[in-house]
Amino acid sequence: MNLVTDNPETNVSNALNMFYVKDQQTFVRGYGENGQDIDLIDFVKRIAKRQRIPMQKKDAHEVAEYLTDVLFDCEPESKEGLLGLFFTAAWAFAEIRERLKEYEASGLEPNQVSKMMIPLDEVKETIEKSESEDTE
Repeated sequence: MNLVTDNPETNVSNALNMFYVKDQQTFVRGYGENGQDIDLIDFVKRIAKRQRIPMQKKDAHEVAEYLTDVLFDCEPESKEGLLGLFFTAAWAFAEIRERLKEYEASGLEPNQVSKMMIPLDEVKETIEKSESEDTE
């Protein structure tokens, strides 16, 4: 049974699929107007406005940079710190979900993947051998 779905139906499924990537942007499922999905940047701007967090930033890049900076510049328990933490966790969760989605689409089981993996020592040895042949 896959964990990743675009149509979650249970509380657990909703939680595991709340944040996702579409067109290289992170979205929050169901928190937009009338229960629609909303771009994460628009969502944190809405939260900032309601929490009276001064955010003069307009474009997505500036907002993302600001929210990343507040992780280091603000008290973790402050409104700004919590919003920065939420933003970072949301986009990171969405990225991990996308990686899991690719894995699940392969149809491989974990034990099958581990059997396909080459031991790290063999990989290093192959690289070193290849590099020495290139320099000769």
